[in-house]
Amino acid sequence: MFFSYQHRIQNCSRIPIYNYISHENNISWGKYMSLVPLGFHMPLQKSIWYYSYFIVPYEYLFRLLNFIYHTLPACLMDFLYLLIGKKMVYRKAYRKTEKVLLRMAYFGTREWNFGNENVRRLIEESKKFEFSNENMDFDLNNIVWEEYFRNYIPGIKRHFFKENCDDAENLVATYQW
Repeated sequence: MFFSYQHRIQNCSRIPIYNYISHENNISWGKYMSLVPLGFHMPLQKSIWYYSYFIVPYEYLFRLLNFIYHTLPACLMDFLYLLIGKKMVYRKAYRKTEKVLLRMAYFGTREWNFGNENVRRLIEESKKFEFSNENMDFDLNNIVWEEYFRNYIPGIKRHFFKENCDDAENLVATYQW
């Protein structure tokens, strides 16, 4: 059975939306970028290339800076690795990084405001149940961002990049921002 556009709009307006966000325990891009290194098993300071980042509003400027700061150094490192008989890994890693950054750009270069009234209501309702605080703490105000990032980056590497996290210490130098 086919429904009219108006019928679909009316039905969608009855579906509750749960925006899982926190206004009180929010994180800025600056703090986000300062916490990213916590997700690596070995401090970034031990790598030969120090990470830095720029948030730029234009894709052409991003591509230029990406070429200067990522592509050229990655090609140089891969060439050096080739000379000493090691596997070239840097260019491949930076291509992955570039892909992620381009996907995130739209969201990261704009300001977003979302309401989370339904989640707040759900948190208040869940407090009535004995199990809620111990087993189902889903209040974002309780997130410790430092601990979050210690798990976040390895999770991205494992599930998005399909990498074995056991090799994280060996790959840390390939994921500089």
